[in-house]
Amino acid sequence: MDLRTTIIPGLLQTEDYARHVIRGMLPEASDDEVERRVETRMRRQAVLDGLKLWAIIDEAALRRQVGTPAEMRAQMEHLRQMMRRPGIVVQALPFEAGAHPAMLGAFAILKFIEPVAPDIVYVEGLSNDLFLDDDASIKRYADTFEHLRAGAASPASTNSLLRELAE
Repeated sequence: MDLRTTIIPGLLQTEDYARHVIRGMLPEASDDEVERRVETRMRRQAVLDGLKLWAIIDEAALRRQVGTPAEMRAQMEHLRQMMRRPGIVVQALPFEAGAHPAMLGAFAILKFIEPVAPDIVYVEGLSNDLFLDDDASIKRYADTFEHLRAGAASPASTNSLLRELAE
């Protein structure tokens, strides 16, 4: 489960979109560093084969122009294609949803079907990231995700919004 408030999740980004995001977040990075990070992000997307991903993306992230209009169109079409894959659900959190408990930032809940490891909450930060595995944190973030999922547009409505944005 993944919630993004300002950017599209890395696992769902196109190469061009990822390049602009990385350049924007790390303006001091060399071109080689940016390209290494883009390549790593693209390789990471291979984990989606056989895994489930439920992403809620704030409408602001979908409407924020990252790159050229053509690159954004390609990103919206890419999201629509990804939504057709089994195990991938994408919902837009519309502006009309108003204030919500995740406005402070992005988080992901990693759930493991096999008892390999306990569930983990991953919270991104500007200078560091947090990994939370205590029961109280997991419950709080899971409840937040369920609250947001209830207020988010359906996958079908999200697909229509993405088509509209691509046009």
